[in-house]
Amino acid sequence: MSWPSPSDFKPLSAPEQSKLRKKKRAEEWKSEIRKLRSERYQESQERIKAHSTYRPANCAGWVKLGLRRNNRSAVFWFAKLPWVDRKELAAIYKDCARVSVETGIPHHVDHIVPILHPDVCGLHVPWNLRIVPAVENMNKSNEFNPNGGDNLAFAPGNDF
Repeated sequence: MSWPSPSDFKPLSAPEQSKLRKKKRAEEWKSEIRKLRSERYQESQERIKAHSTYRPANCAGWVKLGLRRNNRSAVFWFAKLPWVDRKELAAIYKDCARVSVETGIPHHVDHIVPILHPDVCGLHVPWNLRIVPAVENMNKSNEFNPNGGDNLAFAPGNDF
């Protein structure tokens, strides 16, 4: 195989040169965009991994049961008893919305015995719900005091 002679090369016309330059520029842009997308994708994967380390272990059982929900709604789903009337629960939430509109103060439906607590396991049932101002509910957070306080279920005189 020998070297090509200079006479084998034809000079490109101006439109052909312009077309070739545009094509080369387009390829450079495509490679740059691919690189940026790859970097952005890696950043998003790292962010997702950092914020969702708990999900695979906790949600695996729920997904098998067909519950494609977030942690909070799945916990509420398991905290509901099958024989509890769903209409009663819906009525409490409607009443909460009505009270909020009437008073002009936001109200929440509070679980007297918290559903998610390391020491106790409350249920999502009408007798464990009450309507309280939102500020009070957010201040209470996930606290539980069996020796009094706001927890009506464990008030003195209640026998279980």
